[in-house]
Amino acid sequence: MIFGTYTAIEFYTRPEEHFSFIHLPHTITGKYHSVYFSIQLGINVLLAAFSFKRTKSYYYLLIAIVLFVFMTLLGKRMALLALCALALLFVLRNLNLKAILVFLFSIGIAGAVYLYSPYNRWRMEQFDSNGEGSERMIMMTESMNIIKDHFFVGVSPIGVSSELEKKYSERGIATPFYSNNPHDLPLYVFMAFGLFGFLTYYILQLMLLVVGIRGNKTAFIYVLLFFLAVSVSETILIRQNGIVLYAFILPIIFYEGRKDT
Repeated sequence: MIFGTYTAIEFYTRPEEHFSFIHLPHTITGKYHSVYFSIQLGINVLLAAFSFKRTKSYYYLLIAIVLFVFMTLLGKRMALLALCALALLFVLRNLNLKAILVFLFSIGIAGAVYLYSPYNRWRMEQFDSNGEGSERMIMMTESMNIIKDHFFVGVSPIGVSSELEKKYSERGIATPFYSNNPHDLPLYVFMAFGLFGFLTYYILQLMLLVVGIRGNKTAFIYVLLFFLAVSVSETILIRQNGIVLYAFILPIIFYEGRKDT
């Protein structure tokens, strides 16, 4: 949580940053993509919530609230996922009608905030069929076409970029639109490694989930599911930043409290 707090402060005290709700998520400079800041903040929000639940210390509640505010400014999709996870935690711990209503209300509010946020409305206003606003739809469509052509063995990680570029060229879309990945990890894995690689990847994730359930590692399960949910809208494991974050955070949470580690 200390690292997550430091990360947030480091980002928002950069002299080139500004607090535009439209441009803020994409104004970060350097080699560290803003997505990974959002993931760090999301994980720390979840851990702070678990710490508050365990200790009843309002210090952790304050941390969760502050980090969630930073997270909402930086990445609304991540904030929405984190809020869903917190609401789900509340429901599972309080299985009654009131809890379910709170869960549904939270999801509704979060969805409305995202849909009607200045940034999202700006994206919709800029929407067109071959560019601004529709990039992800184009990426997804062409990724699915590549999967159909290379269903079983894929095109390799190196081939993903070149194959997408070919598909964009066929649409008459020129740079700087080109993206070397579909911003969707399941699609990327399927494109790169085919059906067999896709199944292998998710079998491994399922094994981790089963281990967490058997070990009653609630925080580990939530963070793992958070990673998997985030990966649907971002290819977080194709960069070293994402790989290190994934490989570093999950073991620490899983083995937390053990004296032999």
